[in-house]
Amino acid sequence: MSARPELDFKNISQFTKNAPDEQQQALWKEVADKLMEELEKDQDAP
Repeated sequence: MSARPELDFKNISQFTKNAPDEQQQALWKEVADKLMEELEKDQDAP
């Protein structure tokens, strides 16, 4: 990864418009992983 100053995104809209693709992919992978963890906790829940 190149040496870049940390960017501060005030909201998800700014993030999706301005963050590097690699960073966006990492975020959505983490979101999906956490969602799967939650869904697997109780598969009988509505």
